[in-house]
Amino acid sequence: MKPLPLPDQRHLNAAEGWLGLGDHLAANEELENITPELRAHPAVLSVRYRVYAKGKNWDGAAEIAGTLVKLIPEEPAAWIWWAYSTRRKTGSGLLEAKNILITRPVASGQISDRARRASANATDFGVRAWRGSA
Repeated sequence: MKPLPLPDQRHLNAAEGWLGLGDHLAANEELENITPELRAHPAVLSVRYRVYAKGKNWDGAAEIAGTLVKLIPEEPAAWIWWAYSTRRKTGSGLLEAKNILITRPVASGQISDRARRASANATDFGVRAWRGSA
């Protein structure tokens, strides 16, 4: 991944700082100062995801996380963010989140098949418990 030019990196760092202080609106304003064609850079999108998640804009967060999965599929956080925000977005739920996690391609050493099955089974149990049929 190509690094951002220094002025844009400074805006990104400032946005992360605002997030650290709990001000997602100021962080978003800082991201708007990044060169428009570089706003699709994975590092910028990662911070934008966190801004949207902090603001509980789950539809936007899910869209960004889905884009991150396409750009950096080897990054586990992108898949987790996509599932997490998909679970919370309008008209979605646990089953959609589960499908994201169980279809994620696994790189060697990241997660075992056993752990993936355990996660899927736990999600199934959670859905049944929520419906009252566990």
